[in-house]
Amino acid sequence: MVKLKDVDVESHGTGVALVVFSGAHDVATSARIWDLFEGLIQENELVVADFCSARFIDLSMLRVAFAAEKRASELGKDFRVQLPTQ
Repeated sequence: MVKLKDVDVESHGTGVALVVFSGAHDVATSARIWDLFEGLIQENELVVADFCSARFIDLSMLRVAFAAEKRASELGKDFRVQLPTQ
């Protein structure tokens, strides 16, 4: 699995992976985030990307999230995004 700064992955073998983002994420990390999501989607039925603790995300990260949702759907799996409510 890809290890990235300010990204923690929680997976307990239940078919669910939680990806928790902190810090800033932008175009500089988007390709590596895509690789992470792709691997997790292959291995799990549900992947949740939690951006609630992220200090900053840019449009490239949103594009990666939308692409991950599309990829998961193609494979009959689920991908969800959790964003801050405030």
